[in-house]
Amino acid sequence: MIKKAGKKRIIITLMVVVLVAFLLLFAVLYYDVIGEGAGSNISMNPENPNMEELENLRNPDELMQGIIRYEVTEGLEDIGEAYFKGITSMDDIGYTIEGYSCVKNQLLLTAEEGITFAQIEELVHSYDAEIVGYLELTDDYQIEFYEEITPERLWTLKEELAQNVLVKRCDYNLFAESDCDFL
Repeated sequence: MIKKAGKKRIIITLMVVVLVAFLLLFAVLYYDVIGEGAGSNISMNPENPNMEELENLRNPDELMQGIIRYEVTEGLEDIGEAYFKGITSMDDIGYTIEGYSCVKNQLLLTAEEGITFAQIEELVHSYDAEIVGYLELTDDYQIEFYEEITPERLWTLKEELAQNVLVKRCDYNLFAESDCDFL
């Protein structure tokens, strides 16, 4: 009989496998990774393709380097503005006070219905942070703080933002690494 912790690990592993499979399928269908003319004409355009320069960036202008924006063309449904900031190395990964892996100095938040980008931007700036990712269709924001944040301070900021009337939900930008040796 499998122990309860073993079942949980198997379920989490399967969830990660399904997510990875979905992302690979998405890449094949939408990013022309299988050859010239394949897939659609959505393109990823990093504003700064030199990822080595992105390490340890802390000022507002530099935080925005490395953002990947999605552009929709040729009759695909427009989902509005969509961009995010990916990690550049494992040095970008830290831990929450609960012990989960997360992207250092970042939180994800969802705005309440009817709240504008400008309102969230003003809120985020009041916390010495910048919006580095945004999904207009779902009002989701990826925010990054200008200064290095301890796990304890990140938890406090998460809780404060979650209580703000402009914010529906706020959480860590969790990170999961998987060894796929069973595939």
